[in-house]
Amino acid sequence: MSIVQLRQLFDKKGCQVLLGVIGLLLAIGMLNSGSCGFFGNNQAGTTLEDQVVATVAGQPLKYKELTEALEQVRKSRPGSDPSTQFQTAVQALDSLVTSAVTANLAKSHNVKLTDSQATELFKTENQAQVEMVRSQMISQGVVKPDADMKAVDAAFKKMQGVTLTEASQAAQTDFENSLKDPARHEAAIRSVLIAALRDKYRKEANDSLDDLKKSYEEFVLLRLPFDDAAKSEQDRTASADKAIAELDAGAKFAAVMAKYNAKASKEPMKLARELVSSQESLKPILDLKPGQHSQVVNQFGTPTIFLLQSINPGLPANFEKNKDQILQSFRQTMADRRLSDEITKLKSAKNIQWGDPALEYLYEVNEALTSQGTSPAERAKTLSALVQKGETVTAKTPIGESLVGLTKFAAFSLYYGTLSEDEKAEKRGEWIDVLNRALEDTEDTGLRLQLYDAELQEGNFEEAAVTLKGAMASIYGYEANDLAMLGEVKARLDSAAKNPKMQKEWLQGVRDEIQRWETERAKAEAEQRQLDEEQKKFMEEDAKREAEEQAKLEADKKAAAAEKKAGGG
Repeated sequence: MSIVQLRQLFDKKGCQVLLGVIGLLLAIGMLNSGSCGFFGNNQAGTTLEDQVVATVAGQPLKYKELTEALEQVRKSRPGSDPSTQFQTAVQALDSLVTSAVTANLAKSHNVKLTDSQATELFKTENQAQVEMVRSQMISQGVVKPDADMKAVDAAFKKMQGVTLTEASQAAQTDFENSLKDPARHEAAIRSVLIAALRDKYRKEANDSLDDLKKSYEEFVLLRLPFDDAAKSEQDRTASADKAIAELDAGAKFAAVMAKYNAKASKEPMKLARELVSSQESLKPILDLKPGQHSQVVNQFGTPTIFLLQSINPGLPANFEKNKDQILQSFRQTMADRRLSDEITKLKSAKNIQWGDPALEYLYEVNEALTSQGTSPAERAKTLSALVQKGETVTAKTPIGESLVGLTKFAAFSLYYGTLSEDEKAEKRGEWIDVLNRALEDTEDTGLRLQLYDAELQEGNFEEAAVTLKGAMASIYGYEANDLAMLGEVKARLDSAAKNPKMQKEWLQGVRDEIQRWETERAKAEAEQRQLDEEQKKFMEEDAKREAEEQAKLEADKKAAAAEKKAGGG
């Protein structure tokens, strides 16, 4: 699976919504588990549960805490495919690392909370999470833009089994109950420390009006991207380095553009300082003066060189009238960024003492996945080293053992995605081995289709046909995703049927699996229709019974009233 595919895991409709729920409820799950080892001074015991798998910000992370965090995330993110399992493990580990770092940071800033302060903070954060999930549901088309909370709750319940309002209320109730439980009190306080820190950073923000005005500046730039898809990332980076050498030697930017990318837009682009400051890959632009060019920067995976033409003030027309309000908002934004940057820095793998090399390996691969600002060549070099490291990593815990193979798969997938087509051809045999090993641990149609593509490109036609049959056999359900996978299998089957090197008897097995699936689907749909009809009939009969009973009750009431009247009552 390529780096793009791993990142796209979070872009599927409903998946971002699920992440919102995790953000809303994960802390509560941690409270319910009773995990609070970060704040104790317990030393590692002799049992597996007490084994220290990492020391973060001076606090021991024990095996038991990791297993509980994994369990909580798995409940909210089901799925057995490697990408889901990898991200589940990353999220569980990252949540614990973040908790430890945040606690240490709060201590250094003397941030302490009473129960009432913690309750109010959680209430605010809880509502913010609800609004975030609601916005995500709207942006992803799950509900209409003008949907009220009732519509949001109905749509959310279809995905999660409870309404968003119910989830929010349950989270608030559980939090308040946890404050009353000595075993969970400390973890409850810990779960809102990040919000308390954010408030402190905001109160202490003293960014000036000049800083605000500067944030509105627009950088007017010419952009030279090295985006020839026919070339490998390494070749494009090499071309960019040559262009830099020519510019440093005095060549005109326009001439270099014409030489290396004649199709590049000659129209200047404008980037707000705020945008440039917030993206690691663009920060080198901040140091430029008009007329200067940047070094090679990695913008969205593309080696790029910028020429700064000018800097415009960019102040909005109503700035003077609203400057006080705008300045307050600006200070909050900058405070949040400083807090985020500090936590990110403290969470770096190099700042953690690892007790299990398998967890360090997982953490490093994820850092390579999420790193910004690195050039394609640097990314490829890092991933290549991580692939090699995977061959020597030895786990020290059962969880570590289960994650080594998963992380090896993620590392090689990311690395393979950075290669040129020629380089992929050289590594395809290894990629096929990696896919086969992954399929020994988990069954996934998408993986089998990737294996089919690789085997076909490698010229292993009979093996490819067997793999395509296996992909079809792995489709068990009849939901939208299953139908999409069926479409992928059929598309490959149609293409394979036109390939003279694919024998008909090899492909017949695929057709037989499709026929079996379609027969079982028709049977399942017929059974469902029968169940629906029976349910409808039952409901109609039930409604008829209720109506008859109600009519009888009304008749009895009337008879009783008439009898009472006739008797002079």
